Amino acid sequence: MLGFTLLSGFLWYAGAFFTLAFLERWYPVSSLGLAQWLIPLAITATEIFLWPQRASWPQRIGFWSVLLFDIGTTYSGLLPLIAGRQVDIFGSHVIPEAGAVLYAIGIAAGLLLAYGPEKLGKWALSELYTLWR
Repeated sequence: MLGFTLLSGFLWYAGAFFTLAFLERWYPVSSLGLAQWLIPLAITATEIFLWPQRASWPQRIGFWSVLLFDIGTTYSGLLPLIAGRQVDIFGSHVIPEAGAVLYAIGIAAGLLLAYGPEKLGKWALSELYTLWR
């Protein structure tokens, strides 16, 4: 369970990195230093607070809005970094510069990095709590 907790932290860090890479194009968030990490932390805290279990409709709309923003910023921050890159896993593959394959990879990564860490972390921490209790 500790490994899953660490994996969750790594996925969160990756998603936060791509979100900050996207925001850097609009505003120099790197000038904030370590305080820039409060932005993805606030996004995550909002997602966890608005998690749609037995929530009201405004909370659900808020959750999905924040989640879509998180997916979109992760997607937009990731694409410039992976377009045209060579991946040497299971053979040598080149990610296209544009097109459906690149966009599908970006959307899949956006979904994984925006939704996965909270869900995986919540589960792993719950299991660790149960184990230690």
